[in-house]
Amino acid sequence: MQKVIFSTTIGTSVTIDDVNTSKDASGYVPLHLLSFEGNSEGYTHDTSERVGFEGAGFYGAKANARAIEIDIALLPRDGRETTMYDLRRAMLRYFPPGVEGTLKYTNSAGKTYQIEAVVNECPVVEREAGVLCTTKIALTAYTPFWRIKADDIELSAAAGTTQSTTFTAATERKIPALVAITASSAMVGTDTHSAIITLSGQESESYKRISTTLKEPQKSTVSKSGQIQLVSYLLPTDSVEVDWGMLGKFYTNSKGYIDLIKSTSQYIYPGTNTLTVKNNATQGTIVVKLCRFDYVRSI
Repeated sequence: MQKVIFSTTIGTSVTIDDVNTSKDASGYVPLHLLSFEGNSEGYTHDTSERVGFEGAGFYGAKANARAIEIDIALLPRDGRETTMYDLRRAMLRYFPPGVEGTLKYTNSAGKTYQIEAVVNECPVVEREAGVLCTTKIALTAYTPFWRIKADDIELSAAAGTTQSTTFTAATERKIPALVAITASSAMVGTDTHSAIITLSGQESESYKRISTTLKEPQKSTVSKSGQIQLVSYLLPTDSVEVDWGMLGKFYTNSKGYIDLIKSTSQYIYPGTNTLTVKNNATQGTIVVKLCRFDYVRSI
């Protein structure tokens, strides 16, 4: 069974599947998923040109916004007649134009993908035959990568110890390392930094060189490592949440806990990543959790 769930930032939510079990809030109009297209993706290329040389040099690419289309059949309950206005109003309730929401798509194999998207325009309802009507919903995802939930990585370190763990990310692109830091017992100490948390991985670079033996462009990897240095000794009631990729530019409730001068941003990269937690406290245990998902290009 294929299924789409769209939940908006204004609190509305609708579920649409292809087996006629989904309905609007009144239970009057069953919504049937006819088709779903979410693989449309384009790239803008970064190139340079020089006088006297034909063509251009390719340096990299940036993913454009992703276009998503949903075709829906509207089947009035018991075959009763309904107006086009009623059907369009029902669709506007769940797909309000200009409003952002979270779109979850489950394919026929039962795998669920998630993305944030904005409704482009007012849905247009067309009558097909008898009481059957259809509509097409167009959305745009400005962060164009589908996300798949992955197992969180949790690591704890007792006072005076350093703990490390290695994990493999199935993501096809680097992703924000969202980290939650707590203490299972009160931390006590005198060090200027109560704990140092390090995350490292390998970033694949574009084709930077041409092999003299293979005579083909070669891709290389570069080690990337970032740190979060805590300046506060945490209590069990404290909670520090950080978007590690935007560290120093964006934080939720973490500014007073982190040494923003010594800390550095970091992402989770495809392949092998290593998380290390060093607890400088003389008492207390620190717990670090990476809240994970993977980016994929297609569904």
